[in-house]
Amino acid sequence: MGRANAALALADMAAQLFRPTEPAQIAGATYPTYRRSDFRSATRLHTFAFVIEVPPSDTEDLAALAALARKWARKHKGGIPAGMGSGTAAMPVFVAPEISSEVWEWASSPQPVRFASGLFPIVVTSDGQFAAYRRHSATIGIFYEAFLRQLAGRLLRATDTS
Repeated sequence: MGRANAALALADMAAQLFRPTEPAQIAGATYPTYRRSDFRSATRLHTFAFVIEVPPSDTEDLAALAALARKWARKHKGGIPAGMGSGTAAMPVFVAPEISSEVWEWASSPQPVRFASGLFPIVVTSDGQFAAYRRHSATIGIFYEAFLRQLAGRLLRATDTS
């Protein structure tokens, strides 16, 4: 699977699991963006997925883009204020030619905590063979972790070439 194909496959799967929304303007570029809302009983989680093709990147670059994606998601959530029974989760899906061990560790680790605003980055190799994301629960937001991991797994099935 080539770089463009991995990104297209992820975007197609995101369109099935989420609904397309306005493209995100992040760091001077435009990215396909998808959203869904879940958990309508006591709280509501608005999850935004972004498909972002990147060149070989270091952790600092991806962390900065991920933080901007989270900020964009929080700003575009709409409805009642975050924390009043409502919150966001940003799921930037970075498609890169390769994943360094530092980037792998970053994507697999808990992200900085922000009030009512989660961050769940995923890094996928361009050929779709490898993906790094958090597979163990963070301390904060543990209720949503299993849901986000399941959603990530479903999204990554798009790159399954077996």
